[in-house]
Amino acid sequence: MRIVIFVCLSALLLLAGYWVFSAAMIERQTTAVLANTPQLQGRAESVTGFPLAFRTAIDAPSWHSQDSQRGWQADSLALSAPSYRPNDIAVMFPPVQQLRLGTAESRLTTEEMTAQLVVTRDLELRTAALDLRAATLTPPLAVATLAAGQIDLQWIADNRYSLQARAEALRLSPEILTLFSDDSPGDAALVEELAATATARFAQPLPLQGPWPYPDALEITEARLAWGALQLTATGEIARSPAGLLEGSLRLSVEDWHPLLALLQQHAILPPDAAQMAGMFLATQAEPGTNRVTLPLELRDATLWLGPIALLHLPAL
Repeated sequence: MRIVIFVCLSALLLLAGYWVFSAAMIERQTTAVLANTPQLQGRAESVTGFPLAFRTAIDAPSWHSQDSQRGWQADSLALSAPSYRPNDIAVMFPPVQQLRLGTAESRLTTEEMTAQLVVTRDLELRTAALDLRAATLTPPLAVATLAAGQIDLQWIADNRYSLQARAEALRLSPEILTLFSDDSPGDAALVEELAATATARFAQPLPLQGPWPYPDALEITEARLAWGALQLTATGEIARSPAGLLEGSLRLSVEDWHPLLALLQQHAILPPDAAQMAGMFLATQAEPGTNRVTLPLELRDATLWLGPIALLHLPAL
């Protein structure tokens, strides 16, 4: 009986020692991340949750981009991890947060918003996942409401990560809707789905501290847009040149080319003469008995081309 009691007490002492040591390390690392990342601000609270978990919070957290054009802040941020896996961190966001894009500011309210981070001992990310439900932006920042959104970044090997992102039921802001004609078919304000699956290659594994670099290359397995009559899917590869310009090729599949052509005409991407020629071209490329077409697109010097037609110019990264 004495042996059993001795073993139990020893185990409890070891558990307590492990928890205290780990809690002190978590406090130091959290403080170090905040101190060594200029884009982050906040004050870390003491770790609680003995003995089954590590729980802490960051008071008045804020973030801003390197160019200070984007920002985020909230009253607090709750973090927790099980005792047996302290590197598996759950992040609980408050229901009200503040976003900034340029000079525009908006209040983000969500029914639920959580994140999951898995990091190595060297504070490199292995997993970064974000899940939100019933989001509202007041005033809107291009989007007014979002039913659900998920982003999942998973380390594969070396500097490669898999990326999955999806947004459901995005309701566009009135300012965005003014760019479209009143006779747009269906509910022009509602984007039913926007999703992408890809593999990204970075210059190095993503660090928990410091800014994340832009990907050097992106292999798009599938990207989808469901917006009323406009139904698009795309695959392809995009790379970033040493000058920061995007280059690569895409294959765009369109269920019905008529809404796409109307959109290009509406925004004066295609002048009337070119639009007529494009319509004839798309009609000849459609699959027999349908309006479905597959178009090869090229990215050269950060400009998206459909044959000789420049569709969109992208900024350097």
